Amino acid sequence: DDKSSRRKKRIRVKNLRTEDDNGRAGRYSGYVDDDHRPNGEGVMKYENGDEWEGVWSEGAQVHGKMRKGQSKKKSEKTRH
Repeated sequence: DDKSSRRKKRIRVKNLRTEDDNGRAGRYSGYVDDDHRPNGEGVMKYENGDEWEGVWSEGAQVHGKMRKGQSKKKSEKTRH
């Protein structure tokens, strides 16, 4: 019956290494479904420093906002 499925335990992860629905790799923190795909509220921190925060459904971004990251690699040219 559907009472048991509604009572499913919500799984929460931190820094899960995964990809978004566009194939961009990053680390996801937030809620996931039973297949450990981003599902619900969460934040994806991409390898280039960008962050996308919002609502996910089965690994796909539903709505939220992207924050451009400051790439740490660019700071290397400050060396003397």
